[in-house]
Formats: sequence, C-alpha cells, structure tokens
Amino acid sequence: MFEERPVGREIGHVHIWPEVLRVIGEKWGKDPEKLVRRMGGNPYALPRGRVVSLAKQRWGIAHGDDAPPGMALEIVRRRFNLPTSGTKVFFDEHEVMISEHLRAMESDLKIELNLKAPPMPDFEDF
Repeated sequence: MFEERPVGREIGHVHIWPEVLRVIGEKWGKDPEKLVRRMGGNPYALPRGRVVSLAKQRWGIAHGDDAPPGMALEIVRRRFNLPTSGTKVFFDEHEVMISEHLRAMESDLKIELNLKAPPMPDFEDF
C-alpha cells in the first residue's frame, strides 16, 4: 500500500503506478524500470482502492469489489491507522480493475494472476 505524502493532497493511481511496478518488479525478479516502460500505461491492472476523508474524523475505504479472496480490509485499516468502528467501506466504480490492463500485465509478466476483472461497463446507457 502506498500512502499519500503531502497531507490533504490526493495522489491518483496513474501517478503512483510506476512505483507500484517497481515494487512488483523487485519482488518478482523482473527489471523494475523495464516493467515501468512496458506497463506504465496500464494503471488499472490490479485491484485497487483508496482511503478517503468523508468528514471530520470520519474515513472511508473505497474499493472496486474485485480484490482476491483473503485480501482483508483489516490490513488497510491497520496500515492507515483507521478506527475499526466508524470507517465506511464502500464500492466505487472508479476503483474497478480494467480487464485489458490485467491481461496485458499477465502477458508481459508471463504469469497467471488468477484475478477476475469485471467486464467493462456499458456506457451507452449514460
């Protein structure tokens, strides 16, 4: 998990993705910078979410409802020092993985991550 550095300033997935790729590269024995060059345009390849301030002293965890089994919210709560009561956990469609990004990452890494990215939404209804 990557935390925001400047207090009150949001850091988007696109901005933090290169650092995520460097960590993945190091952990999986891939050249981190090569991975950034090849996968830098696929920031929605993995389950993601964000901790958000909802109101004074109230926090929320937005998620895409696509994390693998066993990915406990308790880890997020502890990492960000969130209270167990009063922290709202909610689905946010902006946090959903994109299946094409996931497939590109699996292809590039030559691995099967066994993640289930939901189908792309049908925007014709909007």
